[in-house]
Amino acid sequence: MRSFRRSLRGLGVRYVVLGDAPADYSSRGEAMLLRSGSSGLLPVLRSGHLTVYEVPHPTGIVTGRAPARLRSFSATRMFIHVTAPGRYRVAVRFSPYWRTFHGCVQKAPDGMTELVAFRPGVVDLDFKVNVHRGLEALTGLEPRRYCRG
Repeated sequence: MRSFRRSLRGLGVRYVVLGDAPADYSSRGEAMLLRSGSSGLLPVLRSGHLTVYEVPHPTGIVTGRAPARLRSFSATRMFIHVTAPGRYRVAVRFSPYWRTFHGCVQKAPDGMTELVAFRPGVVDLDFKVNVHRGLEALTGLEPRRYCRG
């Protein structure tokens, strides 16, 4: 199932955990595929109630022309270390509420987030929703937040 592995790589997934509890409706197909042994993922840990599978040749959450590393990640903030200025794909769905002052962000062609870093170093990517940012998103009044062209 190449499309399954390609999808996981596109989301920056390295490990998949499958428990022995019944799968919900949204994951039954994936659970069946993993249990069948034909997913192409490699079991790396088995315990009493779960199996951990590794995606072969995983892709990082942050990719670009130069090496980059996700240093920390929460629901509302990412710290990304980039080794050179340039464009980086961040495997997180784009939202107009992502913001940085160390570059700019825009929607990547695949719906993920594209970061344009102005210089090497740590980029702080922040997600915050409030009335002010909502109006900015609707009107486009804050030019530093989005990439031009």
